[in-house]
Amino acid sequence: MKKYILFFIAVFIFFTACTGGQTAPPEPAETTAAATDVTSPSVAEEPVTEEDEFDGDGPIIEYIYDEENDIELALNVENLKLTNLFLGVAFTIPENWFFWYLNENNLRVDPAPTVDENILILTENEATGEVYADFFDIGNNDDEFTDEHLGIAARAVKLNGVSLEDYLEEYKEININSENVSLIFEGVNEINGINFSRLVFYILNPYDEYDSRILDTFTVERNGYAVFVKFEAWASYPENEREMMIYMLNYVEFID
Repeated sequence: MKKYILFFIAVFIFFTACTGGQTAPPEPAETTAAATDVTSPSVAEEPVTEEDEFDGDGPIIEYIYDEENDIELALNVENLKLTNLFLGVAFTIPENWFFWYLNENNLRVDPAPTVDENILILTENEATGEVYADFFDIGNNDDEFTDEHLGIAARAVKLNGVSLEDYLEEYKEININSENVSLIFEGVNEINGINFSRLVFYILNPYDEYDSRILDTFTVERNGYAVFVKFEAWASYPENEREMMIYMLNYVEFID
C-alpha cells in the first residue's frame, strides 16, 4: 500500500489496475460509527535502511531484503511504544509489522524530550502552506497486493488558529472533488474515552473496481494540532475493518 499513500490536504492519488487475486468488492455499504475502514496517510520517503540507524533506545528490527524491488525492508520484531508528550499521544508499532517510514524525533521511546513543541521536526507543504509533523507509515505485511494488506500512517497537522471542524471541512471538500472519490461516512467515534472525528472515503479505481480502496481517518485536536491516524486497505477485503479497530482500541493512547 506504500505506492498509494495519500497526503493530507491533497487530491487523492488514482490507482492503476493490479488486483493480486482480489475478490470482487461489495458495494460500499454506509459505514457505521462502530466500524473502521482504512487509510494510509502519507509519506513518500523510502523504507528504512541500514544507513538510517535507529538510536540505542530505538526499535529492535530485522532487515529483510526485497529482491524484486532491490530494497531492504525493516521488520519490527517486538511491540514498540513511541510517545510524544507535547501532543499527548503514544502509538505502539505491533510486533512483526513493517516500517515504511518512522520519525524517531517526533515519536520517541524515551518521551522526556518531546514535552517541548520546539523538538518537533516540522515540514511545510510549499503548495498549500500546511505545516505538519510526520510520525510513521507502517504495514501489517510487506506485500501491498495481498487481500489483507493494511497500511497505517500518522501525523500531526498544525492548525494555525483554524478550528478542527473548519480544517476537516476543507480537507473533505478537496478530496471529494474527484469523481472517483466518495465520502461514505462522516461522524464522531468515541474510542477509549476520546471523541475522534472520522471520515471514510471510497476511492474507486475506474479501470478495475476490484482495486478500489477504502481510506479511513480518525482525527483529534491536541495543543493546536490535528492528530491524524489514517488507514488504507482494499475495499474488496472488508475484514480489515476489524484489524483497524483493534489498532485504534489497543495501540493508540492519548495522555492528559
